[in-house]
Amino acid sequence: METIGQIIGIFFAGFLLLLAYKLYAKDRIPSAVLVVWASVFIFLCSWPWFQGWAKSFFASTITTQLKELGRQVNTVQETTTEMHKQLEKHQSEIDNHQKQLNGIQLNIKSDQTNLDAEERRLSDVEYWVKNIYEKVTDEDFAASDTNHVLVGNVRMDNTTNQEVYLIRLSHVPITNSVESYVKSKPLEIEQRMYMVKWGLNIFEAPMEGFNPTNTSLSFHYVIDTRETNFFKDMSEFKNHILVTNGGVFLTHPK
Repeated sequence: METIGQIIGIFFAGFLLLLAYKLYAKDRIPSAVLVVWASVFIFLCSWPWFQGWAKSFFASTITTQLKELGRQVNTVQETTTEMHKQLEKHQSEIDNHQKQLNGIQLNIKSDQTNLDAEERRLSDVEYWVKNIYEKVTDEDFAASDTNHVLVGNVRMDNTTNQEVYLIRLSHVPITNSVESYVKSKPLEIEQRMYMVKWGLNIFEAPMEGFNPTNTSLSFHYVIDTRETNFFKDMSEFKNHILVTNGGVFLTHPK
């Protein structure tokens, strides 16, 4: 079988040489050269030694190329893995920077809050200073002035009442700025008067032993101009309290 293949190959190679000669005779030299090379290749392929060499050559070449291709694939994979590692590292650094930025933003917000609070405190200080110099007022009226004073009793316990004056100032004073004095005839000696604030511009003072008809009250305080909703007259205030027939004040306004 192998011999038959060699004979056929040699015969076909000879046929190609004859074809090349005819092409050469017709001055078709490039075609003739190509056919000659084909004839030589077929002739060599007819011999077992050339077939073994060709198989070995092609196998070696293909193996070498496959190895090179595998090496290139490994290189690409290693490069890709390294790029992933670098991307993960960069992402981690970005996350850390973002956390730092978030911390800085929180600090900025906290500082801004502190600045706002400090600004409010400074505003309050400016407000107080301005009021101290510009909003100080003096107020004097008799204890019998029914638009400023309501005389009555406050129940101390189940059996005891205490006489008190409910006093309406003309303005709302700043807390702890009120100085109050009482003076009664015939001694005409001015005394400090203790008062408890009910709310807004209403105060309560224990006045046991004083006669409203010959008693005068004096006040020195700083007006809180921020408060505009307060009792303008005593009749308005009376709507917020409950009085019995005996004149006992039962409730304090809130």
